This record gives sequence, structure tokens and C-alpha cells, in this order.
Amino acid sequence: MFTVSPSRALTGLSGIIILALGAAACSASTTTRVVARYASEAERPACTGATELEVAFAVAEKSTAICSAGAWLPVSTAGASGAAGATGATGATTAAFVTTEPPGSKCPQGGTKVVVYTDKNANGALDSAEEAEARTVFFCHGATGDGGPAGAVGATGAQGATGASGVGGPGGASGATGAVGATGATGPGGATGATGLPGTVGTETCAVTVAGVSQGYVNSGSGTLACSGRFSGSVSYVCSSGSIAVTGACGCSARYTGTNCASCVAPYVPFGDVCVPSYLTFTKANNADPALATNQDCIRPDVCITRGANKSIYNAAYSQGPTGANDPSCLTAPGAGPAGTRWAKGPCGATTTPFDTFLSSAFTACNPTTVVDVPACLYLPAYGAYYDITFTSWTANAGGGGFAYVRSAVPSIGTP
Repeated sequence: MFTVSPSRALTGLSGIIILALGAAACSASTTTRVVARYASEAERPACTGATELEVAFAVAEKSTAICSAGAWLPVSTAGASGAAGATGATGATTAAFVTTEPPGSKCPQGGTKVVVYTDKNANGALDSAEEAEARTVFFCHGATGDGGPAGAVGATGAQGATGASGVGGPGGASGATGAVGATGATGPGGATGATGLPGTVGTETCAVTVAGVSQGYVNSGSGTLACSGRFSGSVSYVCSSGSIAVTGACGCSARYTGTNCASCVAPYVPFGDVCVPSYLTFTKANNADPALATNQDCIRPDVCITRGANKSIYNAAYSQGPTGANDPSCLTAPGAGPAGTRWAKGPCGATTTPFDTFLSSAFTACNPTTVVDVPACLYLPAYGAYYDITFTSWTANAGGGGFAYVRSAVPSIGTP
């Protein structure tokens, strides 16, 4: 057990940290520990032998604790003042040096190196006689997580303001000459008028009908037109006397093929107006930390599927509990997790069972191992999104919580 002395708290990664440690807390061994980050103290795992000496930081409470002898011990938290004891002999000061650890064998991603030692002669330096009993701890940076899945296509924006007036059309044909009127009397000569401005010649335009080009008209002359939408490339044109000659044609952008680029190139499939990957494979290994983003399938920002060391899957974006809406257990009544999801046996669009929770009689009958190789449909009510999903593995009997599945987005089949 140890606490940070209030008068000698951490002073920075490059300074000296003075810790009030029991003599048995320091040894000559070198141990690498990672500071785990949790949303709250309730999110921390149980303190067991597997997490002995693990340091955890809770964001909500802004608290730090260390796992020791089966309990999470707060750091920098002083207990209530007891009765004053007799003055003891002055003990040796335990000190620490903190330096930056570059990427290497100790920390592949780099981190912080802390050397803890007993300053027996109280000179504030690590002497050779003290170095043999010093203890080195590495706090390593984690690897960069995978990118999240692509977000949903946004709603159509508001109509833009009316654009400027287009180029005027060609002039109309001249009317018939009227009858000659009677000759009037000769009037007096007028003053010479000012010289007028030269007239302008009308501009000719040509209609553009090239597939993939969004521009409808061009002025007389020559130039190039860019392809848009599912099309790529550009075409050249010459507009003369109201007729247009086009050289080249628009091609299909990546992922698109067929007439007017209306089809998707395998393995992409249509999803609304775009082509998306036909499937995604997700795997969580046995004993992998479910709190890490790399061990979560974040289908949407608030739907991140994972699993602990046993029991069933749950939504890591929500808190979980034995009676909450994100319960991974299989109780007498069917479980209620994962939050934000609904499940049915059979492919989307052809399901023969109603949508329900993952641990329901309609899908797994409270026996998760029965989901392996069984086609199912996953529905996200908040997004109106459907996914064909098939589990390819499931580790049972508290064997580490590993599982894997293949999922693919499908068009809407109607709200269940």
C-alpha cells in the first residue's frame, strides 16, 4: 500500500517525485505498468492478482488508484487524522526520477520511465550504493487505435440561393417590312447628335447531353467539361452555330460500373445512393481488454459491440449492470443487451422471428454458443440501419471472452 505525500506530489514528468512507500514496496526488479484510463471509477475492473499494481485513472472523478492485495487504493487521498503518535525515528526518503522513454524494447510506442529508490543519505541523488536496490517502472503509451467506421450519409442540405441570370438566347427572326408611309413635310435640320456606343453581337449556346456531365449549356467556342457524381474524367467540346461536337466520354469512378455507372464493383454493394464495402470481419481475442477501442466494433458512435472475459456481448458506449438496459448476463428473464440494438434470426428481409434482445428466445435462447454460423439480422433503431451478421466463433465457459463475426450493411427492410 502507498500514497503520494501531499507536500511532495508529482511535479512533472521531468522532475523528482517523492513517494511515502513502505520498505517492501521497492525492490530491485523492473516492471512495466500502463496507466489505464476509465470513464469512471465504476468502469474499473475488479482488483485481482491479474491486475496487481495496475494504476488506473477515472475521468469522471478525476481520481487515480492502484490495485494492491485485492483492493483499489486511492492515490493522494489522505484519511482522517488519527491521534498523534509518538515521534518515530526519521526514516529514509523514497524518491523517484521521471524521464521520457523513447520507443524501444521496453515501450514500443514510447512512454515514461520512473526510477524509484531509497535516498539513504538524503542527498537527493541516486548513488551507486542505492542503485542496486532501485526499482524501475515503465508507463508505456498504447498503440494507435483503428479508424472508426464511415459515418452515415448526411441529410440533404437546404436549397441554395438563386444563381445569376444565364446567358441570353439567340435573337429572334426579323419581322416583315411594313408598308411605306406617306412622305412627310421636310422639317428643319436638327443639331448633330452625339456618337452612340457600338452594338454587341448576340452569344450562341449549345446544349450538353453527355452522360456524367452536370453542365447543361455552353457558350460558342471550345473547352473541356468535368465529369461528376459517380463519373470521373473530362470531355472536350466545340460549340459552333448552335451545334456541339464532343470528344471523349466520362468513365466510372472507383466502386462504380455498368450503364450510367449505376452498379457497384465487387466487393462493394449499394447502400442508398453510394456503394459500400459488402462485409466487415470483426474479431475480439480471448482475454483482450474490452475497454480498448481496438477490441470494440463501433458500428456507430454510440454502438460499440464488445465482450468481457465471460458472459455475453454488450455495448461499450453504455454502462452495464445486472438489471440495466445493457446486461450481458443470462437471467431467468431474457437479458436486455446490448443497448441500442435489436436482433432476429435469419437474414435481413427474410427473418422468421421477431426482433428482440440478443439473449432472447427469438435468437439465442440464453445460450450464446448457438449463434455460431447462424445467419441473423442486426437492427439499430436510432439510425434505421440494418446489417446481415453471422458469428463465426464464440469462446464459452469463461474461456477469455473471445468472439468473431462478419457483418454487412443492407438496405432498409421497414421498421420491425
